[in-house]
Amino acid sequence: KNDDNFEDSKFTWLYHKTFCYDSKLEREFLEFIESRKDDIDKMFSQWFIIRNEGFKEFKIYDNRVNEVTYAMGFEPDFIFFGKRLSERNDKFLSIQCFMETKGEHLAPKDSWKEDFLAMLKGKKINTDTNQILTLESLPFFINKDISKNQTFIDEFDGFLNK
Repeated sequence: KNDDNFEDSKFTWLYHKTFCYDSKLEREFLEFIESRKDDIDKMFSQWFIIRNEGFKEFKIYDNRVNEVTYAMGFEPDFIFFGKRLSERNDKFLSIQCFMETKGEHLAPKDSWKEDFLAMLKGKKINTDTNQILTLESLPFFINKDISKNQTFIDEFDGFLNK
């Protein structure tokens, strides 16, 4: 990564104090989340977002055996961790949501990633601590322009209001 792309975070919910951005689109995504922070706070007692900057622990692999993308992996740009207000267990963040920013010119080539993320939506995983982790995902964040990003916005709202 280019060291010029590192900056201090102004977002209290972004896990890292400094982060690397690859594009203007990632900045737009962070601004979108910031603009919806109050809505998120109404639904989640605790939440934060990690900028997934090459963490192998967060690399996910396509496990759809009959797909040509089988065993291909990628690292979603952002990962949301949270606990809904309605949950009684106060020690465990039980939701993990994968979010990927994608330039319009790259979306067709990477559509398999969006399809794979959609397949993960709503999956429940038992953890080593006998807790349930719910996986969620959103379609690509394409642009801050609402007309180009309406699918993302609609699904983001649906994710909040589950």
